Amino acid sequence: LINNCSWQTIKVDGQTVLKATSKLPGYKSSYILIPDSGYKGYSDIYNDGYLFWSSSINQGDPSEAYYLHANIYSWRAPIMFNSSTSRELGLHIRPVSD
Repeated sequence: LINNCSWQTIKVDGQTVLKATSKLPGYKSSYILIPDSGYKGYSDIYNDGYLFWSSSINQGDPSEAYYLHANIYSWRAPIMFNSSTSRELGLHIRPVSD
């Protein structure tokens, strides 16, 4: 997702969202919108952050899964971090279909 999409922030109904547009042949008109919807930590709810689960489990530690964190406050294009963390956290999913 990080490498196969171009990323930009846009406004939709007054909300800033991330728009991920495919760079893959045959899918170049396909995109998904990712809202800044926050997440649930172990004991707190955080009202900001573009964090969402990938479909990959950390093979070295199955209690963790990979997620994407987008920092839209960078002076450049959004910066993406791909890391793993506990699957207990309340991150969002990115629903897509063929």
